[in-house]
Amino acid sequence: MLVDDSDSYARYRLITPISNGEFSLDIEGISDHPVSENPDTAKLKILSMCDCLGALYQSDWLMNVQYRGLNGNPDNAVSFKMLLGEDEDDHKLEPDLNKRRESVRHFNPSNTYYWKATWNNFIQVLVQDGGTSPTGIGGTTVYDYGQTSKFFYSPPVMWAYLGVNDSGSESGSWPHVIYRNVWIGDKPRPTSIGSAFRPQ
Repeated sequence: MLVDDSDSYARYRLITPISNGEFSLDIEGISDHPVSENPDTAKLKILSMCDCLGALYQSDWLMNVQYRGLNGNPDNAVSFKMLLGEDEDDHKLEPDLNKRRESVRHFNPSNTYYWKATWNNFIQVLVQDGGTSPTGIGGTTVYDYGQTSKFFYSPPVMWAYLGVNDSGSESGSWPHVIYRNVWIGDKPRPTSIGSAFRPQ
C-alpha cells in the first residue's frame, strides 16, 4: 500500500482490543529528507494505535512509532510514544533526548525496513534493514529498544493505523512510502507472511 502524503493513512478497526500484541510491517521509501505537503516533519509516524477516530493526541491510549524528520529534536531519530490510560508521566513511555540522540539513523529509500512494535506493560521497537530485498525481516538490526511500566495497555476499543489518522498530530504520516506484509495481532507474526520474499 502506498501512503503518498502526510495526510494519508490506512485504518484498521480491531474487533477485540489487544493488550498484549505485535504490530509489524515492511516499509520502503524512507529517507533522511522527507518531502511532505505538511512543512512540519519533526515527528512523522510510521505506525500508530489509539482508542478513537479523532486526533491521536487526544487519546490516553495512544501509541506511535516515529522516524523523525527536520527539527525532530534531533533530526532522523527513531522514537516512540505510548500512554497507558492517562497523560501523566508515570503512565507514559518515550525515549528521552539522550536516547533519541543515540537513535539517529540514516535510512536508504531504496531499502526495505522491517518495523515491529510489541506491547503489554511495555513497548519494544525493533527495526531491521533488509537492503534491496522486498522484506526487511531477518536483515541487519539497526534499532532495538524498549521501556517498561507498572501499568498495562488496555484500551476499551482499538484502532490501528499505517501512518497516523491526523496530520495535525505533530506532523502526520511518513509520506511517499510503500507498506507491505502488515501484521497486527495478539500472537507473534506468522512466518508465512512475506516468506515468498525472503532469501532461500
